Amino acid sequence: MKKIISRLLYTLFFGFSLTLLISCVLLLINNMSSELSGNGIAAVRINESGLVSVYDRVEEVSLAAGSTITETDCERGYNTLTTPEERELYRSLELAVYNISKEPDEQGRYTTERIRLKGASVEEYRLRHALNAFLFDNPQIFWLDNVFGFVHSGDDTVVECYSELSADQCKYMIAEFSDKIDELLSDITPDMNAYARERLIHDRLLAGCRYADEVKAFSDDWHCFCAYGAIVDGNAVCEGYAKAFQLLMMRAGVECCTIRGQGDGVAHMWNVICFSGTWYHIDTTWDDTGDFINYEYFNVDDENICRNHIIAEAMGKDDVADAKETESRNFFVPECNSMALNYYNVEGIRLSEFSAKSDAEMIAFITDRVRSGQTMIPVTIAGSLNYTECVEKMFYKSPYRFYYYIDQANESLDDAHKIDKNKIKILRNEQNRTLRVRISLG
Repeated sequence: MKKIISRLLYTLFFGFSLTLLISCVLLLINNMSSELSGNGIAAVRINESGLVSVYDRVEEVSLAAGSTITETDCERGYNTLTTPEERELYRSLELAVYNISKEPDEQGRYTTERIRLKGASVEEYRLRHALNAFLFDNPQIFWLDNVFGFVHSGDDTVVECYSELSADQCKYMIAEFSDKIDELLSDITPDMNAYARERLIHDRLLAGCRYADEVKAFSDDWHCFCAYGAIVDGNAVCEGYAKAFQLLMMRAGVECCTIRGQGDGVAHMWNVICFSGTWYHIDTTWDDTGDFINYEYFNVDDENICRNHIIAEAMGKDDVADAKETESRNFFVPECNSMALNYYNVEGIRLSEFSAKSDAEMIAFITDRVRSGQTMIPVTIAGSLNYTECVEKMFYKSPYRFYYYIDQANESLDDAHKIDKNKIKILRNEQNRTLRVRISLG
């Protein structure tokens, strides 16, 4: 009998321990899953009786008074909403997120104004879809936590979002944010074409921001996952870069959206941008090498971006039934089939032969770049030439053609703009058959 009881107790203890262990592992996995995604938005149940009635209005991020730039809006996310309740929630969020409680609730959270969807018991995944669509279209909303609350109250659904900041903190940070945006856009004028606006914004954003290698999760530093982190703090992960670039381009009057997917097998986010109906990919994160600004992912087509990026699928009309769809799919994926406004095609020179004519063209091109203040010489090597042999002839073996080009260009440049042949850096991209020569002057 004692042996039977001992075995029974042992079995019960072992079973309890195993259950506890499995529960802990599952909890850890769930926590890791939510922590590792800046995009993930969790839902919590709220108590309707805990309504916060005192809100303070914060002002919307806008351009400085007197600005001559015509802004553009994004509603690509809104266009994926299929039910009246989703669209009502989206439109209600446009006002509610600017009303923030002065004091935290009992959970220590600053709530935004509650939204009541009358006569509709809306499923959680549809609430999540509408909220994700709203955030996709509105990168200027930087203060929201990645949690929202909801409750079904009779025939109604009540929804609230949470701010990382109190109303007073938010007002202060919005003012900083607006000032910095105005500064970044200060030299954009109505007569500038869209490419020139994009180039200016690309360079200024990357000059003032660094990639936050140390940030792995939203809870590490939520600033890094939003436009504020990239624009004001100068510190961001890919999501922050992409949202900041989207916001700045929209403020500059050019349609721009974010794209989810993978880069070299890791979750990643970048942008697509539209010029006169033609779309291009641009990855500001991968163009930021730290030491200098890169242009290898500046206005490329699907073929080029997909060499090391995977584009997540676009969300279809009936795809939102799985609550995870809004976390893993794109709201909008345009076809990008042109390289016409690629950096190398707009600003570079194409080398297809070594001849007296091509020598003269290269010398004139280098001279013009230096006189216009550019320190990068972008070159595309035609398919008729062997890429490696061409680079060798230009820089490493006789006749060292590029150094001949420099000598000839220096003859017509003043002392302050002469190119130092001892301070040249060569940036090669054999896959794209391009190279950039970084020069120093004086």
